[in-house]
Amino acid sequence: SQRFSSPSIHTLLRLASPKSDSEGAQLTATKIFWGSCAETGNRSRVVKQGAARCDLLHADFFRACFYTEGISTQTARFLAGESKAMPIEIKVTPPGLTMSQGRTFTVTDAKGEINPHSSQGVYLMDTRFVSSYTLYVNRQPWKLVNSSQINFYSSRIYLTNPALAAEDGDLAENSLDLTIDRHVDEGIHEDFSVTNYSGKQVKIILALDILCDFADLFEVRAQRFVLRGKINSRWNEQERSLRTSYTNQDFHRALIYQVSRTDVPIDYANGRILFEIELEPGQE
Repeated sequence: SQRFSSPSIHTLLRLASPKSDSEGAQLTATKIFWGSCAETGNRSRVVKQGAARCDLLHADFFRACFYTEGISTQTARFLAGESKAMPIEIKVTPPGLTMSQGRTFTVTDAKGEINPHSSQGVYLMDTRFVSSYTLYVNRQPWKLVNSSQINFYSSRIYLTNPALAAEDGDLAENSLDLTIDRHVDEGIHEDFSVTNYSGKQVKIILALDILCDFADLFEVRAQRFVLRGKINSRWNEQERSLRTSYTNQDFHRALIYQVSRTDVPIDYANGRILFEIELEPGQE
């Protein structure tokens, strides 16, 4: 409870706490998530419904599973108010960022990146469009400083560099700041802002590695993927856009990542979009 400021995690812990042995306290916690169940008069039903609902609504932020499919005698006694303790297992995943708008939603880690070996991604119409998203500076991953979700459709992420071997000399860690402002609309819009705090001129390569798998939502949940169809990627140098398309018989999907409003040179090589950045001391 000290790591999370969300009231939902505190509510879950209060609901799961052995100290919450009064019916009123449990039903109060129940109302927060899925409406009043006072008229049911059945604690077992309340907890079982609550477990499924909490797991569904908050799976993007953390995983909280109440194992009550086969209620034991001890659990039944607790639900009836005869016992003061009930073993409940709560699993909490690492913190991340979840944004949504309309039918589009995205789930990332705290750095705003997407791990290809997870259920994170960019989703639309029950299809995962982006299955991997990673940012690099001179081929090294950025380090997380802080990140926060501003509202349900936008977030801000602060990253800094590790120690780097740059073209004009070594660059100490924490010399550069990368701020990402991201929001979900009909698509996803993100702004990159790089600031030089090193006290000298620097030349760096900001690289974006983005992959698509166009997996079905149920395949992602089961982590069981069947390879079918064909995926093609094409970089348009004039439009500065990367188009990745998927075709499987009469099923078609496509993702376009387009760079706009920047004067830095941009290239595409080895499956990555490359930004060639040169900054004076203190320049953003």
